[in-house]
Amino acid sequence: MVKTNAKNIGGFLKSIEMSNTEAEKVFGNFTFTKKPSVVKVSKDNAVSFAVNFKLKKGSNEYKINSDSYYILRKGYYISINFIEQLGKEDNSELFKTLIGSIISGN
Repeated sequence: MVKTNAKNIGGFLKSIEMSNTEAEKVFGNFTFTKKPSVVKVSKDNAVSFAVNFKLKKGSNEYKINSDSYYILRKGYYISINFIEQLGKEDNSELFKTLIGSIISGN
């Protein structure tokens, strides 16, 4: 959970878009496979997006896929991220099941 000053889902979306602009400067080949958008997770507003990027460790380079959901709740948000190496495994259905199992605290 992370504190946020966003007063509404529109402001929250803008802050997520800005943080991704910073991530683009850090990670190699950072590209969106799904642009940030407002979605519902259970009854809560959330921002969802997916990106691909490259990580380097020594002489090795790894292509990474990251799916993220940031669920907005009264002054904070819950960050749920699914990160895996492209071409190694595909656990996206498991992640969808996890997101679908979330029950609103409201």
